[in-house]
Amino acid sequence: MAAVLVRGALLRRLGAAPVRALGVTCISPSHAKPRQLSSSPVVGAGSAARHWQLERVVAVGLLGAVPAGFFFPGAVVDYTLAVLIPLHGHWGYDSVIEDYVPDSLKNVSKILMYGITGATFAGLMYLNWNDVGICKAVKMIWAL
Repeated sequence: MAAVLVRGALLRRLGAAPVRALGVTCISPSHAKPRQLSSSPVVGAGSAARHWQLERVVAVGLLGAVPAGFFFPGAVVDYTLAVLIPLHGHWGYDSVIEDYVPDSLKNVSKILMYGITGATFAGLMYLNWNDVGICKAVKMIWAL
């Protein structure tokens, strides 16, 4: 205990201050900015924070729309799913491409992703407009 206090005092003299985060003491320079370790958006980040919020709205919307499709099937739920499913998948694939695809393949991957998202949206809208709708189509598949 005394060694920790002496070491902390010595580090403060050298311009470093102990920082407590998640129950662990880390030493950081006194001029360093604290980092935010959170899954919430950074305040003042502008469009990135807004995008993060929209992703959460779409995810929560899917949490409500999928069960609604089983209990209250209809055109409103079908068209809501036709928008939310491709959007949710698009943002998920975009994150995967940004994190795991090599830089040399990112442009091709993004073009392919936009094509798949557009085709998914168009197919779901076609299913809703010219056929039985998403909810009834899923029920028909399950009835096989």
